[in-house]
Amino acid sequence: MNATEPTSEASGVDADSPAVASAELDEILAAFETDALKPLRASPLYRLGLLAVAIAMVLLPLVYLGLIGLCGWAVLYHATEHTDILSRGGAGAVFAYLAPLTVGLIAMLFMVKPLFARRPEPTDALILEEDEAPILRAFVARICRLVGAPEPKEIEINCEVNAAASFRRGWRSLAGQDLRLIVGLPLAAGMNLRSFGGVLAHEFGHFAQGAGMRLTFVIRNINAWFSRVVHDRDQWDLWLERTARTADFPLGAPLYLAMFCIWLTRRVLWSLMWIGHLLSCFALRHMEHDADSWETRFAGSDRFAETCRQLQLLGMGQTRALELLRETWKEKRLSQNLPDLIAREADDLPRETLERIDRESQETRTRLFDTHPADADRVACARGLEAPGVFRLEAPATILFADWETLCQRATLRFYERTMARSVAQDDLLPNEQLRASGHIAAFQACDRFFLGRLSILRPLFLDADEIAADSRTRDALGEALCADGEPLTEESEKADVAFTRFAAADEARLEALRAQALIAAGRRFSARIGRESRISKERAYEALEAAATAMRNSRRELAAFDDRAKQRFATALALSLGSPGRSKDSGATLRLLTGLSVLRHAIPPVLHLRESLAGMNALLDDLRDENEDAFLTELRHRATDLGRQRREIVRLLGDAPYPFDHANGDISMARFVTVESPSETDSILRRAMEAEACVERLTNLYLRIMGSLAMIAEEAERGVLPNP
Repeated sequence: MNATEPTSEASGVDADSPAVASAELDEILAAFETDALKPLRASPLYRLGLLAVAIAMVLLPLVYLGLIGLCGWAVLYHATEHTDILSRGGAGAVFAYLAPLTVGLIAMLFMVKPLFARRPEPTDALILEEDEAPILRAFVARICRLVGAPEPKEIEINCEVNAAASFRRGWRSLAGQDLRLIVGLPLAAGMNLRSFGGVLAHEFGHFAQGAGMRLTFVIRNINAWFSRVVHDRDQWDLWLERTARTADFPLGAPLYLAMFCIWLTRRVLWSLMWIGHLLSCFALRHMEHDADSWETRFAGSDRFAETCRQLQLLGMGQTRALELLRETWKEKRLSQNLPDLIAREADDLPRETLERIDRESQETRTRLFDTHPADADRVACARGLEAPGVFRLEAPATILFADWETLCQRATLRFYERTMARSVAQDDLLPNEQLRASGHIAAFQACDRFFLGRLSILRPLFLDADEIAADSRTRDALGEALCADGEPLTEESEKADVAFTRFAAADEARLEALRAQALIAAGRRFSARIGRESRISKERAYEALEAAATAMRNSRRELAAFDDRAKQRFATALALSLGSPGRSKDSGATLRLLTGLSVLRHAIPPVLHLRESLAGMNALLDDLRDENEDAFLTELRHRATDLGRQRREIVRLLGDAPYPFDHANGDISMARFVTVESPSETDSILRRAMEAEACVERLTNLYLRIMGSLAMIAEEAERGVLPNP
């Protein structure tokens, strides 16, 4: 899947020369088997449905305006018709007259406020100049002509695994043909021309619909507006809450009433938002199917399924690449070419991940509130068209870009500027070969190789540095032991294959039961779920927790033979490494890693307990519905305090043990490495959850990196004694 370099470069010819670019452009344009595709006529029912959805979406904000008008009428009516209350005299009469006015005016103010709320300013986009990527522009123009869509005025590039065509200036471009094409460079890095062109044909297929495309734009923007009205909070909301809680009874009562009215209004708007979302999903799914038909007829029905899978793999590659960068940045190292890194990570996905992606793609079906059809449904529709495709050139998509490496580096720097608070210097950027060969990814890959992808912090293996260093066996004896341990490790893995799966499933079941227990403790009977069961009891959650724990213990016993063999082979290989000629200069690094592993022996059990506590905490945070839920917040605060206590205990256990790798901040301790301070303005509950989650993540990765680094040393030792290590 990873794109290769153009053949012109391989032959020693300057790929940027006009002659080569012209030849490549001629080859690409000659691959188009037709100049235009006949549109598939939408059914009258679909057109009518789309119009009805658009009208309904416009009416929903009018309902909101009607609520504001109703509230204003009620305030005016009270102000003019109930003045006789003041004639009764006394402070009570004044309060009875002014309180409804205060409540109504505050509620109106907070209802009107979202109408004038400014949207966040868009960040500067990286737009290709007119003379940049001429082959890409010609390719895009030909696809636009093929599907009958207007050509984009601008082409934006970024590091997302996505492509999109949109109105360049939003509402101001709605009446014209002022479009912008957004191209995620990882798509070009990981696809060939046929698949990449199909993705572009899909995006321009949206704009081939004309009226339908504009109606969809209206629908999406109204949905986004509703979401802001319902969910956005600002300083005014915080001021009202603080004032109500600190005010004495005469003043605080109307403020609390105003808060209740605002809450009630937002509940109504929440209902309108979901009604609008449900209505819009019908239109958006049909728009996607229509755009899929253009992609299918461009690249062929057989290619559509493959492209869907490529997008899934690239999305997972992006996740893995960002996880890698998060780790390497701790040592002040970043990739200088993120699109290429994403494509490489997608190429190197483990077999288990590929199987899971394929299984989920086949099993997932479109749901009522999905804006996009499920891949299985889309692939079925594409196959039903039985389209051979009109473009079948399989060249790498990177040939569309005149200076691919430079564009990727520019897009990568812009990505860092947008997502990272501190500036990134040029010295912090490394080529992907060097970055991937450095500590993190190389160690994780070695870990997977040596332990056959079966190592887990849930079943940690620990070694004794003194015992390994004191191993008195000769080099030949250690080599014979390795020859005996290698093959049985593979055999034990095959025998325990089902147990590995059961252990992982039992762990997830245990976390699910812990989440349910947390929700029940906070009074959320309806939200607590285990599998397909809802509204479970406290007793049922406890039974599920015990069943999961029993399943984990049973699976662990079945995995004991594999774990023992793996530990034995590991220790033998490291003993061989320490005793090998010429290894004395590296023995210090090996012993430092083993010492770090010994420190983690005491810290990992409480880390696993903290991981389980986080499962319950995150379930509560996900289900927090209102900041005024006192009982729910009490449970949250209690659990947040417990998280802080557990994290401090882990830091204490780590003590002053040195961090065994190079770090951007020089020599630091393990305790300092796992301590991540959240911004001071972050809510205390959320801050403790974030710090605990960072502690679990960092210690888990540290354990795997130490084991992986030791695995690389063990592999090197094995190469000298095993015939086929």
